[in-house]
Formats: sequence, C-alpha cells, structure tokens
Amino acid sequence: MSRDPLLVRARGLWEGLARVPVSFAPTGGVSVVVSPESGMCPVGWVGVVALGGSAIVTVPSARAAVIVRDAVAGLSVEDVVDGVAMRKVLPVARVLGPAALTYVSPEAFRPVEAGASTVERLPASHPELRLLERAAGREDAGEAALDEITSPVFVVREHGQVVAAAGYRAWPSRTAHIGVLTAPGARGRGLARVTGSATVAHALAAGLLPQWRARPPPPGVLPPYWVSRNWAPNSALISPVEVARKRSTAVLAPPVPASHRRPGDDPRLRGCVVPALFRRCRVGHSGRSAPRRVVQSGTPAAA
Repeated sequence: MSRDPLLVRARGLWEGLARVPVSFAPTGGVSVVVSPESGMCPVGWVGVVALGGSAIVTVPSARAAVIVRDAVAGLSVEDVVDGVAMRKVLPVARVLGPAALTYVSPEAFRPVEAGASTVERLPASHPELRLLERAAGREDAGEAALDEITSPVFVVREHGQVVAAAGYRAWPSRTAHIGVLTAPGARGRGLARVTGSATVAHALAAGLLPQWRARPPPPGVLPPYWVSRNWAPNSALISPVEVARKRSTAVLAPPVPASHRRPGDDPRLRGCVVPALFRRCRVGHSGRSAPRRVVQSGTPAAA
C-alpha cells in the first residue's frame, strides 16, 4: 500500500464518492463495484477514476458489472480512462472528458509571486465577477464555476476591472476544488498563476486538499508552470463515457420528467450531481442543490 500521504488522501476522496466499500488496489489494477448512487458519475452511467497506477469503476447494476468487468479485463489502467480504448471494448455513445485532477501538499507548494499585481478578495456573489464571466464566455465561465465558489475569490484588476479570479468549492473529505478564470484580453501574462496560487495557499491554511482540474496536455507538453512545479504527478484521470443501446446491457440513464428540464439541458444528465468536473447538471430531481458528484471515465450502456 502506498505510504504517500497525498496519494492516500486523494484516493480516500474518490473511494468515498463511490458510495460503496471499494479501494484502489495497492499493486495496480481495476476494481469494479456496483453503486447505483455513485458520486463518480451521473445516474445510470459507469464512472472510472485512475489514480496512482490503480483504478476504481462504479456501475449501476450487477448486470452492468458483468459486462464492464469482461470489457476491461484486458485493458491497462491507462486504457480504462481512454475513450478511444473503451470504444474498442464497449459500444460507447458519448464521452465527457477526459480530464486530469492533480493535488498538492503543503510541503510541495511553492507560492507564485504576485509581482506588480495586487491580489484582492471578493465574495463569490460580487457583481464584478459576473462581468468577468460574461467577458470570458459561457464555456470558460461554466468551467471555472465562480458562482459556486465557497471560499473568498482572489482577483487581480487592471484599469479598475477584474481581469482574473480564482477560488475553490468545498468538496467532500475536506477537499478544495480550484476554479480559475481570466478575461480573454488578459491571458498569457501569468495572472491565473497569481490568483490560483493565492487560492491554493488559502486552502492549505484551512487544512484542505487542493484539487486542480485541467484537460490532459498533449504528449510532450507540460502543464502550466504554477501547476507543474507544485502538483503531485499521481493525478486522477477521469472521462465519463456513455454506452449505446445493446441487447445485453441495461445501464441507460432514466428519463427525466419534462418539469425538471430547462432549455439546453441534456435530459439524460439531469438528476445527477456532478462535482464541477463536468458541469452538465446542477440540481437533482428533488429540486435541491446538492454536493456535486464526479463523472469519471465512465460509460453508461443502454438496454
């Protein structure tokens, strides 16, 4: 079993989100468990997280478990979170991701100097953050999810306007999920590093586990400097996958009542609670906001 405290803590987060007893295998491999209420994926989907050379997979039913175990038996841990590889063994209809999650410990963290920039704090509800979101565009603003941040928001201004902001959302297991947003005209100058570093320092001071989400970089390309010099190489890889209808499978997400749909919603993703990695749904069928679940490398199959 790994004695790396950072890896142990990160694995504990995902083992808890599985919502059933499961552990990352200490010597590698893929563990598949039945968890209809998994916090790793939308309802009816298969969720996968690979972390530290091992992976855990949640499926919604015993029938699905048989299918998925057979499908992934010949795959490496890396292939299980690879949408291309999964398409070769399962009838995949859709893939969300992949995404990489990385973590940092207090001992490894090296703050980024603000230089000439002044970092301020704002509440997540501040109207200037909504202006930044509109300037950044819907997709980037949705990725950063500044409106869901539970920490102070650390911002940098230029000419009196907020051009970069970062903060974190409280996740289970005392985890801080980092969100960063920079105005298009202010990118490429290191402002995200400055606000992101201030956010990480705040999370660590509170005893939280900082978690950073990003798209996996292409082979040979390093992640941003402030990430690559601070964050653990044992990152989690996630990539939700939806499997097309097949005679032998029954993992299709249930339909959603029309009363719960909004314009632009994908009805097959409503009713799930996704922890901001893949922000495709916000509220469950009950109409209550809930802690967001993670969509890992998954594949909902269909009947």
